[in-house]
Amino acid sequence: MVQKRGLPVYLMIGGAIIYILSILMPWFTFGLGYIYGFEFRSYLLLIAFIYPLYTFIRNIPIHQTYGVFSAIIPVAVLIVLYFSFTAKNEELDMVVARATFGYITAFFGCLLVLVAVFMKLRRQGK
Repeated sequence: MVQKRGLPVYLMIGGAIIYILSILMPWFTFGLGYIYGFEFRSYLLLIAFIYPLYTFIRNIPIHQTYGVFSAIIPVAVLIVLYFSFTAKNEELDMVVARATFGYITAFFGCLLVLVAVFMKLRRQGK
C-alpha cells in the first residue's frame, strides 16, 4: 500500500495538516497585536483541498483541470492576502502589517498540496 500511493499522498496529507495547524497561529502583526488565521476565515480554503484529498485517499485518478485549480486557488488567495496586508501605507510611508510564522506555515502547506497534485498528475501521465 505504501509503494502503491507513494510520496504525493504524504505530501498532500502533510500539507493539509500543516495548513490546519497554521489556522490557529497568528498570521499578521499590527503594531502590538496579532491577527490569527481563524479571524481571516482561512478555514474556508480547506474546501479547495477536498477534491485532491478525496482522490489521494481513494487512490483514483485526478482530473487535470479540477486538480490544478483546487491546488492553485489557496496559493493565489494567500498571495493576494499577503500583498493587501503588507502594502505600504501612503500617509505614514511605512509598512503597517508584517506576515508572521502562521502565514508562512499556511503558505508552505498550500505549496505542499500544489506539489503533490502535480506529482500525481505526472505519475498519471497527463
